[in-house]
Amino acid sequence: MRYIFSLLLFLVSMCAMSQSDIKDLEKKAKKGDVVAQRLTGIGYLEGYKVDNKKAFKWLSLAAEGGDAEAMYRLGNMYEDGKVKDGNSEMAWSWYVKAANVGNVASQMLLANSLKEQNKMTEAKDWFFRAAIQDNADAQYEYAMFLLSENNESEAKSWFRKAANKGHEQATRQHELILQHEKEVAEAEARRLALEAARRDSIQRVQAEQQRRQDSIDIAIGRKLPPKRMLIDGCNTYTPPRNEFFSYDFERSNYFTLFKALCDNDVLAYYGKDKLDDLDKTVYKNSEQYKSDLAVFQKKKTEKYALAYPFGSNAEWKFFADGFSFESWKHTTTDFASNIRPNYMGFMSLLIPVLSSQTKLNDLQQYFKCTDLEKLQQVRSMKSDLELLYIFKPGMTVTTIINTYSTHYAYFTNPIGLYLVNRNTGETILDLSYCLRKTGFSNDKQRIEAAAKADYKKRQQAQERNKPKYHSTAKPVQCSVCLGRGVTVGSPEKINGVWVSEKRCYFCNGRGYTMEHYY
Repeated sequence: MRYIFSLLLFLVSMCAMSQSDIKDLEKKAKKGDVVAQRLTGIGYLEGYKVDNKKAFKWLSLAAEGGDAEAMYRLGNMYEDGKVKDGNSEMAWSWYVKAANVGNVASQMLLANSLKEQNKMTEAKDWFFRAAIQDNADAQYEYAMFLLSENNESEAKSWFRKAANKGHEQATRQHELILQHEKEVAEAEARRLALEAARRDSIQRVQAEQQRRQDSIDIAIGRKLPPKRMLIDGCNTYTPPRNEFFSYDFERSNYFTLFKALCDNDVLAYYGKDKLDDLDKTVYKNSEQYKSDLAVFQKKKTEKYALAYPFGSNAEWKFFADGFSFESWKHTTTDFASNIRPNYMGFMSLLIPVLSSQTKLNDLQQYFKCTDLEKLQQVRSMKSDLELLYIFKPGMTVTTIINTYSTHYAYFTNPIGLYLVNRNTGETILDLSYCLRKTGFSNDKQRIEAAAKADYKKRQQAQERNKPKYHSTAKPVQCSVCLGRGVTVGSPEKINGVWVSEKRCYFCNGRGYTMEHYY
């Protein structure tokens, strides 16, 4: 485009030339000035007074002097029939000469002609020669050749150069290549994601196969991991020896963190739950909260380990095919008459132990172990043993039927239960077979259903015990308790509990009496 614009300016200037201007150029031309010879020839060819004979004379001299533009003009004259006895072969010979010395117009003529003759290799070469001289059309054509050869990256570079000069076709091709590259990148990203998922799936399958094999080896006694391997990567908590475990654990910072994880309470986990509303809002809108939330979500997926040291507090019993122990005789119930031993003595933690084990009585199960040597080993070192429980945070099940019936249970996701020598770290027995995985939603529904059934049963019992009155009876406030339902008296022991208030005997604790109208 720049070349064409310059040519047009030159033609306009030539048209504006007077006869005297041409004569001045002709004087310089006669002295051998090649540029003046070319300009004089063009002046006679396209100037104020056209004279093809003189134009041919001066252009021939300039062409013989090596002027590329003069060679191209001579070719035009032969092609247009402005030279006596001229022909197209002579025109193309001058075009070739001009192209070889760098004339862009001649190079484009040759390239297009060769392209029409399907001589693509030669055409591509001439387009390239014109393209490196900053010709937008040549750059576009050369880029199209590269594109046909699947050299998209280099073609994109040439399309961009032509597009920067305003070449519309090059602009469209450049945009198409960019879109294609984007689609290829997205497809590659999807392929890599699928490949990563496939590798991950294979790794998971292999890991599961290894886990099953390890479980088999552990079950038959060929492999038993030490305590260090069991708690590797876990967040651990071990209370002081011979202390009341449940009391110590529930008042520890560890239990506070565990409860916050179960309740999904970020503020409590970071000790921000005591802030006032304004400070909480400021904290939740801060960058620190985003960082804390990411850590909190990761903590919910981590493993946790609790070690319960037996010491002298546990009551052991040994049998021919197993053993049992009681830790302060605490039990865990889920309102559905499915009472399971709480081997770790937790008061607020629901330990999911299989209820299908052999029962000694309503509140106790025992661990089976037919290996007499292992049984004897446990018996001889029972005071040096600890129960290692590995789990992931579960969820809090809360059932509220009325003000007087509320149940909280912190579920855990059991992973393993092991009997470990706390002095050496040796794992004596794997008791994981006694754990059952909690179905959080099912357990929650069952607990809530059982609690509702219990509430309904109590309501029905109260209804049955309610005195029957005539249909026209009118309620009247009790003159003794004044509607409170209780009377204040001297402390007395009721059902083993000392109370200072007792139920009013006149209204049976309802706060009102009934009078009949006949």
